[in-house]
Amino acid sequence: IENYDMAINAFAHMNQNKIIDAQRQNIVSKEYLNFVNSMKNGVKTLDIKLIDKKKNFTNSTEVCFLIGFPRSGTTLLENMLKAHSRIETLEEIPVISRLFSSQNFSSFSDILNLSSKEVFNIRNQYLELTQTKKVENGVIIDKLPLNIVNVAEIIRIFPNAKFILVLRHPMDCVLSCFMQNFNPNDAMCNFLDLKDSAVLYKN
Repeated sequence: IENYDMAINAFAHMNQNKIIDAQRQNIVSKEYLNFVNSMKNGVKTLDIKLIDKKKNFTNSTEVCFLIGFPRSGTTLLENMLKAHSRIETLEEIPVISRLFSSQNFSSFSDILNLSSKEVFNIRNQYLELTQTKKVENGVIIDKLPLNIVNVAEIIRIFPNAKFILVLRHPMDCVLSCFMQNFNPNDAMCNFLDLKDSAVLYKN
């Protein structure tokens, strides 16, 4: 009904209440932004070409990662893809970040230095945690937009992995995230302020 000022004020009020909730839960949005920047700096020092794509890949399951930015259309695309009989989709399960946060790497380059056995074990843990170990001769689509931050780790563990990058106009993504009533966590709390949302998108 073109009442834009009232609408944006309502979203701002909703998010202000979310900020209070996040503070009660000791959630700090800047921690996620710092994490994104540290990953960015780490990737700059990493030579992805050093990863041998023919080595250490013994599982017949093919994994495809659906990445992008929240509210970019990943769910719509996932719903279309999962209609295929040989496609198994995973929706919003942060397995990759959990697996790598448990590895206690001292530096980003430790990803390259993983032994064949460590790679095999991490890959099997992934397949077990996602309950997709029995999917053979098919494709797993792991849909978690913010896995875009973990591409280097993904390539190390699944060197033959494919990626679908979903793009939507940045202004649409940022505004849509600001309008969305996400459950609060350190990543989603960046969307409680329009400027913070834009900064996270930029990084």
